[in-house]
Amino acid sequence: MPAEAHDAISESGMSALRCAAALVHAVPHVRLRFREGERVVLDVARARVDDEGALHASPCQFRRAVCCAYARALVGRPLRFLDLPGGAVPAIDIGVPSCGAVLPGGVVRVVMGPVLVHVVAVALPEAACRAVLAEVGGDADIGFHADDDLQATLLYAGSRPGDACRARAAREAVERAAAHCTIALIEDHLASVAS
Repeated sequence: MPAEAHDAISESGMSALRCAAALVHAVPHVRLRFREGERVVLDVARARVDDEGALHASPCQFRRAVCCAYARALVGRPLRFLDLPGGAVPAIDIGVPSCGAVLPGGVVRVVMGPVLVHVVAVALPEAACRAVLAEVGGDADIGFHADDDLQATLLYAGSRPGDACRARAAREAVERAAAHCTIALIEDHLASVAS
């Protein structure tokens, strides 16, 4: 929905939406719920869930909407999230099946076929993620899944279910990679504000 500049989704809010869209679109069984207080305003899942009054979107529909919103934001056409006031982006709850978990820092653990995957979305293009991780001697175990339209990348590492040592190593590798990418984002933002 078009908005005045002061009511527009903030840069950090748009980054959160881009990451959420990349995650729910690429990772099976992930679900998103957008809440304003206790009220669910949007449910994003492959199967519709009966949330009284909440809008529903499939992961593909949500990704397409965020891609369009991001493209508009890049050319200076501000948007609001649904009909929420003041540039608000509601709380984003990530849901996974009972065999998975949402861990601190937005890391999601899910079983995909025979692999236990730890994955996190960052608001950087894949090339930038690779450059950051190469600069800091990044983890060779990290995989990348780029969403070029959203300028977001999923960082992931896998292990066999039941291999607790390897699962911990995968989680820690993803956490380190995400931390390095987040630091790069903050440094870029501070540099752009200073100039």
